[in-house]
Amino acid sequence: MDEWQLNDALLAEHSQLLGSYQDDDQGFDPAVVDDYLNPSPIGSQVQRKAMQETMAAPTTAEPKPRLLKSLSGLLKQPKPLQWAVKGLIEHNTIATIFGPSGGGKSFVAISLAAAVATGRDWYGRKVKQGPVLYLNGEGEAGILRRFKAWSVDTGEPLEDAPISITERPVLFGNTELLNQLSAEVDEMPVPPALVVVDTLARATAGMEENSAKDMGLFVEALDALRRRYGCTVLVIHHTGKSTIDAARGSSALKAAWDVEIGLAPTDSDGGRFLLNCTKMKDAERFDPMAFKFRSVPLPTWQDEDGTPAGWIDEDGEQLKSAVLDLTDSEAKPDTGTEGRKRLSEKEAIALSCLRELHDKQVQAQMESDRYDPSNPPHVLKDDWYEAMKLHAAFPKDTHRQYPGKLESAKYVERGGSSRYPTYRPI
Repeated sequence: MDEWQLNDALLAEHSQLLGSYQDDDQGFDPAVVDDYLNPSPIGSQVQRKAMQETMAAPTTAEPKPRLLKSLSGLLKQPKPLQWAVKGLIEHNTIATIFGPSGGGKSFVAISLAAAVATGRDWYGRKVKQGPVLYLNGEGEAGILRRFKAWSVDTGEPLEDAPISITERPVLFGNTELLNQLSAEVDEMPVPPALVVVDTLARATAGMEENSAKDMGLFVEALDALRRRYGCTVLVIHHTGKSTIDAARGSSALKAAWDVEIGLAPTDSDGGRFLLNCTKMKDAERFDPMAFKFRSVPLPTWQDEDGTPAGWIDEDGEQLKSAVLDLTDSEAKPDTGTEGRKRLSEKEAIALSCLRELHDKQVQAQMESDRYDPSNPPHVLKDDWYEAMKLHAAFPKDTHRQYPGKLESAKYVERGGSSRYPTYRPI
């Protein structure tokens, strides 16, 4: 019997298993025949085919969370309110602290960050302890000295505290930088409980503060951070150019904040300011808190050879920074408008020119750690003149009248000498 006859006999013998194979139209599976004639140690073609089909079959998608929930059920099982800082900032929200340049915003932010990272009460207020991400745009050296001053003053070591600081500004208009930030934060063993953005101006470089579209994109990025890590986001921001009782920029920002805290100088001297809640979306506003600066010498020591070391400058002199002391809570903020006449449009523009020059000086001093809150910088009158001359609102020499007008209205303070007068916004 030849090979073909043998195969026919075998197929006929097992016709009950294989069914009719004589007519292709009857739909027999050639794989069955091949499996019978050529058995494989790893399973039949039929089995492998079934396995492949099973593996290729789409898995059943997990049901999506429902959009609608019963109000009755939510009211019966309310979730406890969580605070980032008790009575000050609710957890898992977007908050802002705004104020004039050099007014103390970063000192407040640093004290909050250090308290959250260590679990230490913030001026008698309980905090939600956890890692802190500080997106620093104001100069690393000055920030480090302020953290160290807080540590020296409170006795809380920060060497092992879960605080991460960016070495350069994170631009929220740069998708590549945001993706890098998210990737690095994802590597943290515990996600941040608090993210500080210091300042809005640095974080949105290249974006327009007065544009609702640009600021809307910025807020969306902040909210994405909040949702991704279940954290509180605190943004440090500047005041408007002609007033200190409102933050500058698009109204979209005001609408986006869950908590808004204004920082303003008080009517007492000596480097004092007031924190005042101007918006608390879902809780009662806290009472105003008054603070003053206090200088703190930073630790120094000598190396084995007697060389000065530690927190010193290039000449070996000891460095200092400042901390905040809580003072009389009954102090009232000087909002820049109380008891003063309303400014005309051109007067407001002239004051805005001075504020811009003053802000640049404050920023430069802070970055070089030369800023003294009790002795803020002044702007030369000639520099103020030049800034106003560039503005279309002041044709010819009409700008010269405004320093005197604003001084009389108590919007600016005069200093310097009669030959070289200087001014600063009050």
